[in-house]
Amino acid sequence: FVDVDLSQTTYNIPTTKSINPQPNESSHITIKTNDGYTYIFGGEQAAIEYTLTIKDGQDELKQQSPTISTWHLKKIIAPNQRTIMFYYKPMSENLWTFNEYYNYFAPKDPNEMIDATTNLGYNKTKECILDSITISGNHEVKVQFYSHVDFRKLYNHSKYGLAQSNFMLDSVIVSTNNNILKRAKLTSCYKSYIYSNTSYSHHWRFLSSVSIDGTGKYLFTYN
Repeated sequence: FVDVDLSQTTYNIPTTKSINPQPNESSHITIKTNDGYTYIFGGEQAAIEYTLTIKDGQDELKQQSPTISTWHLKKIIAPNQRTIMFYYKPMSENLWTFNEYYNYFAPKDPNEMIDATTNLGYNKTKECILDSITISGNHEVKVQFYSHVDFRKLYNHSKYGLAQSNFMLDSVIVSTNNNILKRAKLTSCYKSYIYSNTSYSHHWRFLSSVSIDGTGKYLFTYN
C-alpha cells in the first residue's frame, strides 16, 4: 500500500512582467508506504525543476508562467524518525539550460518552402544539482558532492547564441562527525560530434577517470 498526497502540488503560478518568474516553492509531493517510511519531494525552489518558454521577439519581461516538471527527493523519514536529507545547490544563473524550438506552419502554397526563421523560440529549464546528503543518527553520515561549472556553447548554429553551464562533478566525500571515511575524485572530458553533411556540432561529456582513496584509479576510454 502506498499513499500519495498531491494536495500541496502546484504545477505553475501565474506571473506578469517578472524577470525569471518562479514557481510556488511550497509545492511538494508526499508519499507514505505501508512499512512506515515517508518520502517528501520538492518543497523548496532548490528541489524543484521548472521550465519557462520564451517566444521569438519576446524579452525577459514577457516570459510565460513557469511550469514545474520535476519534484526532486528532499527528505526520507524512517519509522524510527531517523531522516535522510537531500540538499541541492541554491538558485543561480548556472542552473539554467536552454533548448531552441521551431513552430512550423504550412504555407498556403504547397510549392512554397517552409520558413521557420520567424517562429523560433526557446525554453529555459532551471535544473536541480545535488549538493549533499545527510543521514541523521548518533553518528551523522554526510555525503558531499564537489563540482565546478564548465561553460560551453550549446550549439554553434544557435540564433540566440545560447550557452549551457555544465556542472562537472570533481569529487565525492563520505564523512561521519566530520571524519572522512572515503573520498573519490573524478575527471571528465568533452568529445565533439559533427552532424553529417553540416557544420553543426555538439559537445558530449564523458567520464575519464575515478580515483578512490585506498583503492586505486580507474580509467575510461571511448571509441
